[in-house]
Amino acid sequence: MFRQVGRASSVSGIASFDLGIAEARQQRMDEAVDAFRQAAALLTVDEQRSRAHYNLGVVLATRADLRDAADAFEAALRLMPGDEDARVNLAIVLDRLRRARPPGPPPPAPEDVRRAIADAPNQLYSLPVARRSDRAGPIVHDW
Repeated sequence: MFRQVGRASSVSGIASFDLGIAEARQQRMDEAVDAFRQAAALLTVDEQRSRAHYNLGVVLATRADLRDAADAFEAALRLMPGDEDARVNLAIVLDRLRRARPPGPPPPAPEDVRRAIADAPNQLYSLPVARRSDRAGPIVHDW
């Protein structure tokens, strides 16, 4: 009985995989994502599951869901570490993610730094005063 269930889920996985390809060819990316996710969950052969994750990554990258695409390519590589296409696409997606990251705040202008240093002694919060307590031990900080 369990073999029949296994075969049925494998057939269902193949059908979902084929549906994902058909949906992607028709530019119905949301449906393709659903189909490839279902295929990856149902397929039992690592090579087939890897292909489902790979195709999922391609569709997600097309939709600009870069973090999810990277996860899908990584899943494909866990199943088939030698898959050069998955490795290259993962590198491309990670590069796009890195470039899309917003830059940090700009550094302060040199004159602002000089002014802050000059004003620091006048600030109450500039530096804590460290002193030894009356007894031997660690330094106590006054805040």
